[in-house]
Amino acid sequence: MSKKGQALNKNISIVRRFIQQFLATIKRQIISLLRTVFVTRKHQQAGNAGFVLPTVTMVSVVVVLLTTAIMFRSFDRAKNASNVRVNQMVMNSAAPAIDRAKAKLNKLFKDQRLSRATPTERELDNVLVDKISEYTFGDERNLIVNCYDPSSGLKHQGICSSDKELKTAWEFPIDTDNNGRFDSYTLYGIYYKNPALSGTSLVKRNPVQARAIPMTITSAGGSCPNNNTAISASLAGVNGWFKGNKSLSLVKGFFVYTVTVPITSTENLPNNPPYEKASNSKGFSALEYEQDKIKRSLLNNAVIYQDDLYLTAEDADFKLNGGIFTNGNLLAGSTLGKSIKIYQVSSKDSCFYEADNAKITVGGNIATVGASGSTKFDLFPGKGVIPTQAISLSGNESVTDATTDVAYNNLDYVQRVNSLVAAQKANSADSDPSEVKKGIERIKAAIGLSSYTSDQIDKIRSEQLTLYFQKRTRRVPVKDTDGTTSPLQGTGDSLRPKDAWIYPTDPNNGKTGTGYTGLTLKTAGSTLLPAATEPSLLLKNGKEQLLGDRIRVGNNLPQLWWKTSQFMGPDPGDIQNISGIKWDSWDSNNPSTQNRYRFSRIQNLADAGSTDRDRDWELAAAKVPDNPQDPVGGLRVVTGAGIYLRKDDTAATTDFTTPIPGFTVPASTTIYDDALLEPPDNTSPPDANTPYLKMRASAVYHYKQAGTAPKPIACVSSFYYDDSKSTTKNKKNQSGLPPWTLPLPVGFDVGDTDPNGLSNNGIVYGPPTKSVSDYQAVLKYQSTLKYNNGRSIDDGLLAGALAATNRTLSQQSTIDAAICALQILDKSISFTDTVIPHGAIFEAKDKASLAFSSTVLNLGLLKGQKIGDTTPSQEYLIPNSGIIYATRDDALADKTSINTNFTPRLNAIILTNGSDISRELNYRDAEKGLIVATNLPLYIKGDFNLHTQQEFNTPLDSTWDNFYARSDRNPNFACRPNDPKLKINGVDSCPTGDKWRSAAVISDSITLLSNSYTNAGTTAADTTYNAILVSGNTENCSLEDYVRFPEDWNGKTAKISGIFMQQKKSIYDTSCPPNSTPPIRNWSYDVGILRQSPDLLAQKLIADTSDPPNEYFREVDRDDPWIQNLLCAKDNTNTSYIIDKNQRPSMCQS
Repeated sequence: MSKKGQALNKNISIVRRFIQQFLATIKRQIISLLRTVFVTRKHQQAGNAGFVLPTVTMVSVVVVLLTTAIMFRSFDRAKNASNVRVNQMVMNSAAPAIDRAKAKLNKLFKDQRLSRATPTERELDNVLVDKISEYTFGDERNLIVNCYDPSSGLKHQGICSSDKELKTAWEFPIDTDNNGRFDSYTLYGIYYKNPALSGTSLVKRNPVQARAIPMTITSAGGSCPNNNTAISASLAGVNGWFKGNKSLSLVKGFFVYTVTVPITSTENLPNNPPYEKASNSKGFSALEYEQDKIKRSLLNNAVIYQDDLYLTAEDADFKLNGGIFTNGNLLAGSTLGKSIKIYQVSSKDSCFYEADNAKITVGGNIATVGASGSTKFDLFPGKGVIPTQAISLSGNESVTDATTDVAYNNLDYVQRVNSLVAAQKANSADSDPSEVKKGIERIKAAIGLSSYTSDQIDKIRSEQLTLYFQKRTRRVPVKDTDGTTSPLQGTGDSLRPKDAWIYPTDPNNGKTGTGYTGLTLKTAGSTLLPAATEPSLLLKNGKEQLLGDRIRVGNNLPQLWWKTSQFMGPDPGDIQNISGIKWDSWDSNNPSTQNRYRFSRIQNLADAGSTDRDRDWELAAAKVPDNPQDPVGGLRVVTGAGIYLRKDDTAATTDFTTPIPGFTVPASTTIYDDALLEPPDNTSPPDANTPYLKMRASAVYHYKQAGTAPKPIACVSSFYYDDSKSTTKNKKNQSGLPPWTLPLPVGFDVGDTDPNGLSNNGIVYGPPTKSVSDYQAVLKYQSTLKYNNGRSIDDGLLAGALAATNRTLSQQSTIDAAICALQILDKSISFTDTVIPHGAIFEAKDKASLAFSSTVLNLGLLKGQKIGDTTPSQEYLIPNSGIIYATRDDALADKTSINTNFTPRLNAIILTNGSDISRELNYRDAEKGLIVATNLPLYIKGDFNLHTQQEFNTPLDSTWDNFYARSDRNPNFACRPNDPKLKINGVDSCPTGDKWRSAAVISDSITLLSNSYTNAGTTAADTTYNAILVSGNTENCSLEDYVRFPEDWNGKTAKISGIFMQQKKSIYDTSCPPNSTPPIRNWSYDVGILRQSPDLLAQKLIADTSDPPNEYFREVDRDDPWIQNLLCAKDNTNTSYIIDKNQRPSMCQS
């Protein structure tokens, strides 16, 4: 060939290689682009979507022909399958492996060893990997897939240097030609791990991790429709779960790769069952399957109630936006002609204007209260459309019975659950259901003691049995008067109440109440009220047209109910059919969808976590995070019961077991219930033998300093003189103590010093330096002290702590707080404000409108105080997790049911100076908002957690007339500057930011004090509170009385934007609050909550959905890195390859 021809061929070869490389690159980019495009444009109405991804990408020199199947939903509930368009042969080959993987994922998320609804990847490993034999079918071999870097082909190098292997992979043999001999291997693996964070970005993924962020996430950075304003708050993920952009949902993608390869060698093949070489050695098929698990937080709702929710509007019209969730009944109306209107979540132009953000979920039934007022609900007309249809509750009740009969009898329900617990406790603990046993082990692991007493185990067992039966026992309407002497049936994992206590209606037809609740479902011919559209058709239409489209009623079906041989719950397909009843609207082209059914709509709100001592929230505050994404680790403040001594006693020298001169008995154990202005004498009570308060202190802990063995970081004095003889000067601190003041308006006569001052309050001292052995006698004496009614001053906390050999957090903190007070009293520790500012924690009293004694947390001082170094991120006294657990040992619950003299002692926690709770204005991934948890009543004084930006630049008017018309979105709302996820083309879409943070308070009860509150008692002033309010309430109190207003609020506005969540019944503040001078209630759901990365509370309240998971399929080729790594799999000893050498990639030939 001529030189010119050789040169031409050489050039052609170079061009050919260039084109091949170019097209290969284009192919990868197109696939990546398609993934992004299909994510951003996915129709997001619910979770049962199945979409088709591109099956084959065909490339030529001139034209890249991309064939993409159109993505669409399956609305056929009978099939419950995703519609796919992949090669049928590939699908048939992959189906067995995909079905096995689905079964394993289904089992995994029902495994009681998972401690929460959104388990971390480590927790998933602890079950799926550590118990791999339980997830391996009989014909399978467990595999290990080593990670080979795609660019170099080297094992455990490059991007494979962190996650080095996948242990959740299996192989099983198949017979492709149906001759009775296995001739091929099917390999498949489940991939769920995400790469670690580098700053706020994910590092590059490797082929033993999940391939990408979940397809369900609509955008990576996101924007509102037709706007360039980003709304994403977290795409870095929360422990491997990714947050949706427009709701508080968390999504985790589970990828399955499966490949079928022929057997090409007869060496080392088992003989039984028989194997053979495949007749077609070139056969090969591979498939990618993605299953997105979606969990939705209940914090999507404006109101969340454990019991009946009363909306009564007695003194004024009532407006509220957003969703409502109640495990009880929804009972609404007015006897005084007032109106109630429940709006959609926000304006039609809001980023959060979605039907799912305003659904109303009712575990029980709906009924009207009163006949003169109206209760109406706006229906969702579709995206970007202003609602025009508001349907009245009147006439659409779900039962025909009187509201007084529909309402729940909480006492009867508690008694039923208690009788079930008692009946099972009479049996051996070995016979408990596995759910109970695993729950006991989980609580023990969380408390972390090396051993437990029989009393401790008995208490934990009772708690777990109570939770078990609460899930399986329906509520008790007033009309239901059933009693029984034999409540249990079944054994072990089938243990359950008798049928009449499980089912609200006859389980054979789903509608007959006789013999069950006794209630009668309200029907209209062959349909049921409230009228509703068949769910898949409602999803397809994208708008609500009937009341039942917005209000989803469970008719009192419990959270878990028995069907045939197993418990049913919220999983897809866990439906109860209603015989002879049809949907009001259904797809006429699909008659099989016309029959109406119901789901359980219950979620036990105990999932929000117990505020009791040594339980969820105290443990979370003490826990050291496993990683920067773990939303635990907090501040704990424990105020002791105080040190009560006689006039001349000293902790070091007094023998409390012998008489003192002039008395024939040892030191009295009945105290004078306060500090004294003047020491007692022998002539009048209290006499010199009566102990009185001489010092009280708080022990303060921070996870950053305390580590795994919690020790106080400081002691804070809480000794406040305020008896009937004291003056303002007496209440001030003693001379010689460091002065401190509160920002105006003060509201508390504390701080400063005065020559006449008798208090030692709010002064910070170093941590305790002595132990129990230094104060053995006085501590034992303190543990015996009682009030005049015979009740222990701390309900036996100190006595139990001194007797314990293995001390819990609460027991150790009780001792620490007592030693703090003793060391302050004997001056063996000195004051210092290097760790905590003076005045950040102090004591207040006001028996007129507050509790007896309260521990006050000055949030303005706490939030600005740094603690520890910057590794892994800077911490503050209000920690990055936001968790503060505060309590007092001297608060006493209402136990009048046990002893009529044992009335509650309403000591409390007060939050003040909390208008701005941000630690830093600029975005930090570690910084969440605020969660203050206490087992006591809680008070909030003054403006709290103010927004500095609103959702729209146009303010909402007082009548809400422009609620849906607002359109000028504010890009700085509920976001922080310099968030890399909110940058569009390098420009910060949140340049100013909002100082507001998601904030929650969790307590026994909640009382709100206005900006103008003082100890003297004044008329309230307009005040704003932005918070998630989680507490108990009292019997028969309505939502309007949920929070307490002790001041005169006549004509003043209490603006509350957040969430109202009733979790339990109050056990301290047990009286229904007076409502003589209520405020003007401007209450609303704060959509800013939807924009935040979920904190621990939001994660605890994650709920399973009744929708099937989103599923996606894609055909892949042999060169795919995930398939290549799977083809290199070895047995579970990591020694022998599974498939023949000529079927393996070049990187694993040896």
